[in-house]
This record gives sequence, C-alpha cells and structure tokens, in this order.
Amino acid sequence: MRLPEDVEQVLLDQGKIAAIKQLRESQGLSLKEAKQWVESHPSQYQAPVNPPLVASSIPWGRIMLALLIVGVTVAIFATG
Repeated sequence: MRLPEDVEQVLLDQGKIAAIKQLRESQGLSLKEAKQWVESHPSQYQAPVNPPLVASSIPWGRIMLALLIVGVTVAIFATG
C-alpha cells in the first residue's frame, strides 16, 4: 500500500523516524504498524542516511593557530 503524500514528503525531507511519527498521527497506527509500513516502502523514497555536511564559514584552523602563537608568545615573555 502506498504512503499518503504528506508522509512521503516528510520521509524525503526529514527521514524515516519523522515519517513514522507523521503516519502514526495521521492514520492512528501503532508504532510497529507505522514502522513496518514506512520500511516496506520502495527505497527511492528513503532519505539519505548521512546528509551532506554544510561547510562552516569559520576558519577554525586559523583561529587555533593564532591562539597557539599568542600562547607561545605570552609564555616566552612571562618567563623573560
């Protein structure tokens, strides 16, 4: 049996757990029934397990290097 359109969209956008929750709420199913229904659906509807990571715009490597340089400089002058 085909999933309702709203549940298919949730499955694509938010993943399996959210789709199971949506299906339970909309159809009044038990957790087991909803899980079986979602998992029996064709794999083309499954959301990716590991969505691509968004690259951070903060240059953490440069920040850590700057902190290291400041720390070493402070240590040199403190021992003076």
